[in-house]
Amino acid sequence: MIVHRLGEDDFLLVINAGTREKDIDWVRQNTKEFDCVVEELSDAYTQLAIQGPRAAEVMQKLTDVKLAPIKNYWFTHGAVCGLKNVLIARTGYTGEDGFEIYVPSDQATSEQVWGKVMEAGREFGILPCGLGARNTLRLEAKMALYEHEISDKINVGSGIGSPL
Repeated sequence: MIVHRLGEDDFLLVINAGTREKDIDWVRQNTKEFDCVVEELSDAYTQLAIQGPRAAEVMQKLTDVKLAPIKNYWFTHGAVCGLKNVLIARTGYTGEDGFEIYVPSDQATSEQVWGKVMEAGREFGILPCGLGARNTLRLEAKMALYEHEISDKINVGSGIGSPL
């Protein structure tokens, strides 16, 4: 889970889609005693991850935001592909440098942004990759994913489920 602090009392939790319901239930259970609202927005946004050694160059073609100052695991807002106030995060959760953008999830917007990302990366040989490619990269970077390398029954400290 990645937590972005959007404001003094405003947080965006980016969770593993595979554990979405479990994570949202946990957050709701553990915030009952606080004066807060938990709003589930997963279906409202499409996240596109532009990852790899040329990610900054591809992304810079799509935005007027200066990307170089954005630190790893920080974010900013700006125009991307003509859309205003897009959250631009630099997490590189594959172990490579990378950016994640969050755009409205309607099909037309998602397809438009996808097409522009692919066009911006064409000169660098950009390729669409699925979760299998992401998993290979993050494993090489020693970045465990819940329900894959760690879970309620397997943790890195116990060695349970890990070859020795």
